Order: sequence, then structure tokens, then C-alpha cells
Amino acid sequence: MEVFSIIYLRDDVVPPEDQLGTISLLASDSGRHYLYKVDEVDVNKPSLECEDPIMVTCGAPTIEFKEFDIEFDLFRGDRTGAILVEYGLFANATVANVEVKLLGDSASTCVQGYLVARNSRLRLATRANRLFWKTSDNKIQVKDGVIPFSNTRVGVPLDSEFEVIIIMKCDEVKYTSKLTLIPQEAGTIQRNMCEDRFQVTVTWGV
Repeated sequence: MEVFSIIYLRDDVVPPEDQLGTISLLASDSGRHYLYKVDEVDVNKPSLECEDPIMVTCGAPTIEFKEFDIEFDLFRGDRTGAILVEYGLFANATVANVEVKLLGDSASTCVQGYLVARNSRLRLATRANRLFWKTSDNKIQVKDGVIPFSNTRVGVPLDSEFEVIIIMKCDEVKYTSKLTLIPQEAGTIQRNMCEDRFQVTVTWGV
């Protein structure tokens, strides 16, 4: 099973000090698998707004079970709402652990836009992992060049191609590019994108 994304669906803004709680999958044959479990405040996290992705903080995205329930107990304060969990089922797959850094001077860089990962067997836009998803209204400033992802681990069938797609602005300069890789069971691949503005590191099988 591959969890593509978890989307927050509510109009109120959730500040970082209130982003505590859990999201889990309760499987009939293998117990509980946490996707999000936060019990300590991180004031450096960006606020969460409607349709923002919720960061998958623990647990592998590729887990095997047939029947499950999704349970969530999220956020401090008097809040009610909903989340959207997008997932798919793959066979003969590996895991891609993805990290993207800004190269050059990134100390004061504000970023917005979209960075997604997907396999070539799924062409629908909604069936991609939303690693980064920020509009001009909630753009953020990166720290140490590392772009914060909602999820770093992506399930990829070995008989497909793995694609990383960047459509982003850095200090109002727009970058658009796509990187295509052949999935591996193990190893690490590093590539630069967008005229060496982004460095993409993919570690397979972990």
C-alpha cells in the first residue's frame, strides 16, 4: 500500500503549536500503523491551511494488508473537520526516499509552488505524492537549503519509471522541470535540476 498524500480539509489556520495528534491505519491483520504522530511542539513548522498536505511523520508508506480503518485525533483546541487520504496498492515495488535542496545562496529564499513524485503507471495528477505544495498565499522561507516535505518516502513499482516534477518559484524566479529515474531495489542517486538550482537525492529501498 502506498499513501500518496494526507490533505487537511478545513478553513481555519492551524499554527505549529497546535499541530499535535495522530493519524493511523488500523489493519485487521497487522495492527496499527501510524502515519502522523506528533506530541511535541515545533515552532519552526509552517502553519497549516485548508488543502495543505499533512506531513507523514512515521511509518513506511509501503505496508501490506487487506482491510483497514483510518483513525485520526488531530490538533489542539476546539476543532472539527476532515482529512483526505489518497492511497494506492502496488505489487513488486521498492521505496524511494527523496530529499531536495536548494543550491547556491538560500539563506533568505522564499519558495512556493509544487513538487510532486509519481510513478509512470499512474498518470492522473491526483495520484501523485505531494511532497511540497504551497501557493503564493502561504509561501515559506527555507532553512539550510532543505525544502520541507509532507512525506519523503514514496512507493514505486519496479516495472515503472519514477518521476520528480518541480513547478516552483524561488524569490519570484520560476523553475519547471521533470526528472525521470529507473527504480532500483537499493542504492542512492543524486541529480541536479533546473539549471543546477535544485539538488535531488533519491535513496532506494529504505
